[in-house]
Parts: sequence; C-alpha cells; structure tokens
Amino acid sequence: MKNYKLIIFDFDGTLVNSSPGIYNTANWTVKQLGLDEVEDIEQLNKFIGPPLKDCFKLTYNLDESLLDKACDLYRGKYEKSGQYEVEIFDGVENVLKQLRDKGYILAIATMKYREIVFSMLEHLDLVKYFEYIDGTNIEGTKYKAQILNEIVEHFNIDKKDSILIGDTDHDKDAAVEAKIDFLAVNYGFGYNKKTIVSKDMIGIASTPKDILSYIL
Repeated sequence: MKNYKLIIFDFDGTLVNSSPGIYNTANWTVKQLGLDEVEDIEQLNKFIGPPLKDCFKLTYNLDESLLDKACDLYRGKYEKSGQYEVEIFDGVENVLKQLRDKGYILAIATMKYREIVFSMLEHLDLVKYFEYIDGTNIEGTKYKAQILNEIVEHFNIDKKDSILIGDTDHDKDAAVEAKIDFLAVNYGFGYNKKTIVSKDMIGIASTPKDILSYIL
C-alpha cells in the first residue's frame, strides 16, 4: 500500500448526498425556461459531476443559446436554497476525523464554486477537517484536472503522494489527466455496485469506511 500524504475528495456524491438540492434546482431552472422537467433518476444523475453547462446539455439536451441563462438561474436559486438540501453520507465524518488525526492533508476538488462548498461545509460543520478547498471559476472554464494540479502545487507535494477520491468517470478522468492516483466510491451518483475496477483506479470503496482500507 502506498503512503499518501495528500487526500483530495470530490464533494457531491463522495462526501455528501446533495442530490435533492441539485435535482430540484435543475428542474426548477428548466421550468423557468418553459421546458419539461426530468424525473428519471439515472438521467438526473448525469447532472452531478461535470461543469454546469455540460450538465444541462447531458441531462436536458439544452440548446446552446440557453446555457448561459440556465446557469445564471441555477446558480442564483442554488445559492439561495438548493445548497441547504444536503446531508453527509453516513460514516464520512468519522473517516475525515481518522485521516486528519493520522496527519494526512485533506482537500476538496469540486466543480462547484469554492464559496458555495465552503458555505455548505459550514452548514454541515465539516470545514474544520479540510486545509484547502478549490472549485471552478465563474466562467466555468476551469476543469477538474486544473483544480487538482492547483491543490497539489499549493502544498508542494509530489503527485505520487496524492490521491483523488470520487464517484464518477469525470473524477477518474481528471485524476488520470493530473497524473495522480484515483480511488472510486460506488455509494454516490456515478459508480454503482456493478462497477468494475479499471486500470485507472486503485480500487472501489463501497462505503465511506472502506476508504480507510485503501489509505491507512
């Protein structure tokens, strides 16, 4: 087992179940645009992980001309109410406490704005576990691999001593691009019990507690 120093977590679907707030806000947004809501959970799950514009294209097949307006509507509504429709996955806080107590550096890489995630972490009383939180920019042009590189550079830690933990192929691909290890979790929104370990994963954790067996 490798001795990691920096543990980077994805946020949605890895640390927290934020799906109610995300789904409700996304459907509210398209309704404001005069379009139909999506009720299929598998389809809605596509909304979690990628950059926001891609989420609207993947989930609602939204026309390019409506994307900027949709993103503005979504962000306003999510900041006002959607961000509070969230809960911590059972066992996550204990995992964070154990890792922090063992001396690991904990960080978050997310496609949300940093300020939103910080607010959500404060609401959930989880801020104290993380030394760095990084997210996308307002233009939506900052991708996850860039965010990972920024975090690693911030701590001046070798990439071989860093790992990303996430629940989607979007996370895995970002880790591959950033050249750091990746641990999948299948209790979130992307991967599930049928997911098979690929060459780009060090393994799959079925519960938050399982994460520890790959790190400690």
